[in-house]
Amino acid sequence: MKNFLLILTIAALSLNGCAQSSEETSHVYDWKTQGITFNYPDGYNVLETSGGNVYITTATELPDGDISVFWTLVEIDSSTSLEERLTEYSQEDTFSQTKEVIGNNEFTKVNLYANFGGFDYSRYLLEIDGKLLDYKVGKDEGEMALEVLGSIQFVESNESTSTDDFKYDADNGDYYGNLIANGYVTLKERPEAFCVENCPIYTYAFFNVLDTDNEFFDDYIEEQKGNSFVGDMSIGLGCVDNAILWRWNDSDELGMQKYTNSSEVSEALLNSSAENPIKIELERYLFTSGSGAPDCYSHFAQVNIVE
Repeated sequence: MKNFLLILTIAALSLNGCAQSSEETSHVYDWKTQGITFNYPDGYNVLETSGGNVYITTATELPDGDISVFWTLVEIDSSTSLEERLTEYSQEDTFSQTKEVIGNNEFTKVNLYANFGGFDYSRYLLEIDGKLLDYKVGKDEGEMALEVLGSIQFVESNESTSTDDFKYDADNGDYYGNLIANGYVTLKERPEAFCVENCPIYTYAFFNVLDTDNEFFDDYIEEQKGNSFVGDMSIGLGCVDNAILWRWNDSDELGMQKYTNSSEVSEALLNSSAENPIKIELERYLFTSGSGAPDCYSHFAQVNIVE
């Protein structure tokens, strides 16, 4: 399962526009890049940004004719534990916590007070297998919070379908698909790109390929010579922070997104060696555009272990 922090916040703005539908039905949003699904009410829209965030938005007509637009922001992170977050919130002047069961999960509910605006609000926290969910429930959110929280499902993403269809697409001039390879990870310390002095250092992971049956792999490596995210028979997997492997990847369909492996998958990859190799499946999405790449970029978005 993916390792992440899910933060949902809500706000309201007065704009002109169309009112939402009152039909009481729900929809399921499959957030494939982050490995979760959740329900959201009819009349809402879910928008995924290029930075890896999701907005849940709706609009209602006010008595004076203006339109009130409500939005919920969903962000992804992997660096904060439940204990650390509770310690942070306990520093507030008004703080209390209880346990509350919603759907199939028991949440830690934290009650706080917003100095800006002067109102009480709550946060629902949930930590599962290294994942932390932090949902800020605003005063105007209504029943949507309970619907989203009660329907969240964490999708298993580390089970590979073991499909090796990585190939060159002559029509688009690019390689894409699933590549299965046997090998091991090595780490390299790198300074931040284009930095001249006092440069931050990050840890970058390469997967050294010992063998693969894919007929296009050698050609791909040859064409990528000189690329900083591809080596001699090795593929960049992204950066390592707090023993968690993550990467940026750009594609035609999804744009620039952040992908994070679970603690279990990260540990298995980082513990591999030439004497103890591991078989993995890497997935590269079709990307026909050129763009500048961030330091922790990888040409492959998904990295899963082949059981």
